[in-house]
Amino acid sequence: MTRKTRAIGSALIVGGIILCGAACAPTQAEDLLAFGSEPATICVPVTSGAQIVVADQVRLLHSTTPVTLESAHLVEGEGLEIADAFIVRNKDGMGVGTMLLDAPDPLWADRVPLEGATLTGNHVWSVALVLKREGSAAGQADAMSVTYRTQSGAELEAAGAMEIQLRERCG
Repeated sequence: MTRKTRAIGSALIVGGIILCGAACAPTQAEDLLAFGSEPATICVPVTSGAQIVVADQVRLLHSTTPVTLESAHLVEGEGLEIADAFIVRNKDGMGVGTMLLDAPDPLWADRVPLEGATLTGNHVWSVALVLKREGSAAGQADAMSVTYRTQSGAELEAAGAMEIQLRERCG
């Protein structure tokens, strides 16, 4: 093999590594956060004006690429208000479901405000929304979602698949 052939071969290898480095890393438009629950409906008996915590799992799709949460939303929500939004790292348990504010789960003490929270690593987190049922009609939302920002500055949204119903009676 001549010096020229080795130089070309080395250049191709280096070029391939650079291309793969750019192509193999998450891009701005690639989703980096996903909700973990399967499509389901959760119904909670709640009187008008009462508040309850509803939580759904989220995880990073690339554990080495952190994201910063910006806000939480209800998808097609009616008769519900988000009174507060938190993120909680699940140390054990599913992290999906409901909780009364007057009887909080032990993990509730570890909650941090969702807005501005940075998720890193290979952990399962819960988006925990304090929801208030407004008016006399049942409150419902097709799912919850979060807006987040990547390290490159791209703003993306991830939505769950759990329908939420707050009503006088379920069943």
